[in-house]
Amino acid sequence: MALEQKKIDVTLEEALTIAGTGRYTYYVVMAVGFTLFGGMLNIQALSTVLPVAGCDLQLTSSQKGTLTSITFAGMLLSGPFSGFFSDAFGRVRITFLGQSVSVFLMFLNSFAPDTTTLIIMNLINGFALTGAITPVYVLISEFCPQDCRAKALIICSTTATLANIYLPGMALLIMPLNIEIPIFGLLTFSSWRLFLLLSTIPNIVALILLWKLPETPKFLLVQGHSERTLEVLKTIYAVNQKKRKDEYPVANVILDSLDRSYECLKDEGNPVWSMVKQMISRTKLLFSRTYITYTLMSCILLFTQIGMYNIFILWLPEQLSRMNQYIEMNGEYKVTLCEIMMSTSSPVENIDDCILKFDFFSYGIILGILQLFMGIMVSFYAERIGKKLILTGFLFLSSGMSFSLLFSNMQYLIIAALITTTIFVSVTFPLTVTFMMDFYPTYIRSTASAVAMIFGRLGASGGNQIMGLLYDNHCEKAFYGISAILAATAAMCLFVLRKKS
Repeated sequence: MALEQKKIDVTLEEALTIAGTGRYTYYVVMAVGFTLFGGMLNIQALSTVLPVAGCDLQLTSSQKGTLTSITFAGMLLSGPFSGFFSDAFGRVRITFLGQSVSVFLMFLNSFAPDTTTLIIMNLINGFALTGAITPVYVLISEFCPQDCRAKALIICSTTATLANIYLPGMALLIMPLNIEIPIFGLLTFSSWRLFLLLSTIPNIVALILLWKLPETPKFLLVQGHSERTLEVLKTIYAVNQKKRKDEYPVANVILDSLDRSYECLKDEGNPVWSMVKQMISRTKLLFSRTYITYTLMSCILLFTQIGMYNIFILWLPEQLSRMNQYIEMNGEYKVTLCEIMMSTSSPVENIDDCILKFDFFSYGIILGILQLFMGIMVSFYAERIGKKLILTGFLFLSSGMSFSLLFSNMQYLIIAALITTTIFVSVTFPLTVTFMMDFYPTYIRSTASAVAMIFGRLGASGGNQIMGLLYDNHCEKAFYGISAILAATAAMCLFVLRKKS
């Protein structure tokens, strides 16, 4: 196609639409999906083997709560800077760097000699994970055209739930192995340490996939690299449409009108000061009259969803282990979850009396399969049924299931309620992310995502630490609180949430 026949001054959104969807889009979705998958492994791997590690390291319930929450504490501390660095240095670059550091720290985690070292490693890992996870939601939205953006976000988030199949599956294979390898007299390399080591495999796959990705067209164009932007779009077009690059019918690409109006914030004389001004300006804009309602809603939703999901998923192995321990001691099961959490607690796990049971990992695999299935179903039917209806309904159902745990005294009903609540809460997260993409214009989405994620990680970090303190003595109050928070958030969605016109 001759140059004069090509379109000029095409906005980025239109240029992405012309590039279309296809194999390139699928590759980006796979790279982001594996990155989120690896991030979930980082967060959940230790909690999966916590009953075993607790015996080895003689952990108290409070220390277990610290270990399940400390990664989120690191993510919380680094959260304010993740969106800033992503906007300043690139979504792909920051994601790749964060993922690389996280893989290295997971490797070191496997050889931590004591509880203090394990806590420190996971705290630092939280810093790295923020860089690996936070930018990817913006990354995928900037590679995909508008018509497939929501579906791509939901599919990527659903891919992360593979962690709930991978972790218990690996645990069933690795944990029963009788591994005891002394290392320099500092520690004994046992099966749970090998499990943590093998959990890095999907993260390494994510690194390989990210290595092949260029920066997003949006980031390159905002930085003034119009030629590189066009070259990336040509590649996307050629791969998706199975045509030559020179057939791409666009001669040059320009920023959308909203982004062009925001260019005045740049300070050409001082790049660092320009980035600082943009970060401050974008943060202020989030809390301006135009966006404050959406910002507060996003923060509350992610605080509830990420906090409650991680409370349920990270404590599930410990709860199921205590059920097995109770049955082993009493021969029958006729108590509520809170009664069992309090009756089987002790100041410190006694390694001599610790009989390890691994059959509860099968429940984790069932959870992962159901979670994956539910996520796929929602990705296909969210627009048809209505994202608001699904989001509100699942939050109300989660509240009811959580409340039922206070009264149910049948083991399989308790397990079913725990798994169902976890699934329902997990599905609400990608729906909230898609609403956030609707709430905000492109130039503040990264900052909005970072700010809202701070509250999500605050919920996860604080929630797990508080649950670790409450389970042994005030379990009922904890579940009353969880049920009330879920119901209040659902009511907020029902009466306030609406798509920005």
